[in-house]
Amino acid sequence: MVSILVKRKVLSKFRIMDLYHNVTIDGTGVHSYKYEPYPECPYEEYQSGTKVWTAMVLEAKIVCSNGFSISIATELDKKPYRQRI
Repeated sequence: MVSILVKRKVLSKFRIMDLYHNVTIDGTGVHSYKYEPYPECPYEEYQSGTKVWTAMVLEAKIVCSNGFSISIATELDKKPYRQRI
């Protein structure tokens, strides 16, 4: 879908210096669990002793000056086994 928008020059008026698209890359947690959803899921342990596992993703988007953003790619971020956040 993104390639069609770029080929048809739908996003060309939002380019930086009429050459570049503004691509933003961000890592974020998308889901949190009270149980371990998969073996390599990172977790956070609180002082009370409870653990919260968080599924994290890396997201790349084209961001336009009018606030419109469209996702280019999303990748599940797997950290080493039982790594703390």
